[in-house]
Parts: sequence; structure tokens; C-alpha cells
Amino acid sequence: MSVSVDPKNPMNQPTKIDTFVDRVRSRLNQHRLLESTIWALFGCAVAVILVALVYIVQGYAVPKLWYAAGCLSVVAAAFISWIARRQTRSAAAHVADEQFGLKDSLATALEFETKEADNAFYELQCEATTQRVEQVRLGAIQFRWPRRLL
Repeated sequence: MSVSVDPKNPMNQPTKIDTFVDRVRSRLNQHRLLESTIWALFGCAVAVILVALVYIVQGYAVPKLWYAAGCLSVVAAAFISWIARRQTRSAAAHVADEQFGLKDSLATALEFETKEADNAFYELQCEATTQRVEQVRLGAIQFRWPRRLL
């Protein structure tokens, strides 16, 4: 979690905006993990079926090692895919802005924090964003099943 330095926040506690963006990011990353696992299951199942068919066509029994290799491949492929595709704080802020109709206020607040802006506009924008963030429900970010798979 990246927390900016705020002169009004000397203990460097995360703001409500930081906490909200981190919760959105966590939820989106959970969705990415589920999606990566679904794709890994599909890909490894196809590979194991093809290997099994090769053995069966030749008249041999499929070695149990291939089933274990398929299971380990699912875990490894899902984990690697998830690590490579995790959401950044900035991307999570953009998704939340779009999902909740916040009109780029979260992305702007994060940008102000990284630039350590200290002016009245920044303060007003952060206050307005904090009020809007308190009214939204994270449950509104629903998992979308991969349509390409179906």
C-alpha cells in the first residue's frame, strides 16, 4: 500500500481515499485470480486430455504422472498469470471512478497525493471525493465471467 505524505496527517495514516482504493484494488485482484484460475483450468484440462488421447490411441494406459503434472500446471499457470496481471492503485482508481460514476475524482486525488499538492483546490477535491466514497458499496464491483471461454 502506497501512502503519500500529507502535512495535515503527520502520522502518515492512510486516508479514506487510500483505504477505499486499496480495497477496490484488492477486490479487483481477487477477480483476476479467479479469472486466471478458470483459464488455467481450461488450458491444462485441454492439454491433459490431448496427452491422454495420444496414449489411448497408441493403446497404452495414461501414466498417473500426467494427471499430477496437470494439477500442478493449473496452480502454477494461475499464479503466474495473476502475478503478471495484478491491478495497480492507479488502475483501481480508474475502475472505481468508472464503476461508481466518480468522474475521475479518485484518480485525480491519487495524482494530487503523488505530487504532494498542497492548495485549496486539492483539499476541496479530497473532501468531496471522501464524501462520495463513503456512500458507495464495494459489492457493486461484480465478477464478470470470461465470455471468450463460453
